[in-house]
Amino acid sequence: MVPPHRASAFSALNTTGPLVAQTVAIAAIGGIYLAAGLPWALGTTAVTLLVGAGCAAVSRRPSEQRG
Repeated sequence: MVPPHRASAFSALNTTGPLVAQTVAIAAIGGIYLAAGLPWALGTTAVTLLVGAGCAAVSRRPSEQRG
């Protein structure tokens, strides 16, 4: 889907995006832990994982079933 002359840029974005997201998530959960304590950090982590799993499940469905 990407033109050949832009393949390297897309590959870099495809690799860098998840790494940046992981770094931001770790910093956010660490900040919540330092500000509110362990129960809030664990609760936030659990909710984030459940929302992510739900989004992944919805995105994996065939397009005919959506809507």
